Amino acid sequence: MRRETVEEKEVVKIEKVTTSKTVICNKCGTTQVNNNWNPPSAEEYYFSNDIHNIQLGFGYGSRFDNESWNFDLCDSCLESLVKTFKYPPDGFYEDGYSVIDDEEEKQKVFEHYKKTGEWNEFLFKSYEELVEFAKFYNVEYINEVIKEKFPDKPLLEEGE
Repeated sequence: MRRETVEEKEVVKIEKVTTSKTVICNKCGTTQVNNNWNPPSAEEYYFSNDIHNIQLGFGYGSRFDNESWNFDLCDSCLESLVKTFKYPPDGFYEDGYSVIDDEEEKQKVFEHYKKTGEWNEFLFKSYEELVEFAKFYNVEYINEVIKEKFPDKPLLEEGE
């Protein structure tokens, strides 16, 4: 006798729901809308690189005893906050290729940044140090620094 087998398959229709998410800088009120907001979970969201979510948790006995804060800051407000710091935050302007390995020098560069808004990691380097960095950095860029800091010194040739 021949048996027939019947296979049953369950078909599930999955719909992707996309909603809008508005993020507002808690300090200045700048608003950004993301119309393609679809996070993996309610706690996680990617918005943009211009607004940063800050989360703080306070311990027992602190001034803000066991509170948990969550707020958003735009780039401008975050930068203005950092400029009020006495010391630069760990990792500030470090992309893995920082040429500053001395804390005192980093502090000087940070003080310059707070006054001018310009981060120049070569600001306190000697001409000889700049020549050494040309082995690892674009020679044209190093020459721009040399022109600005050491106008009386010779510029570097490609391959030096």
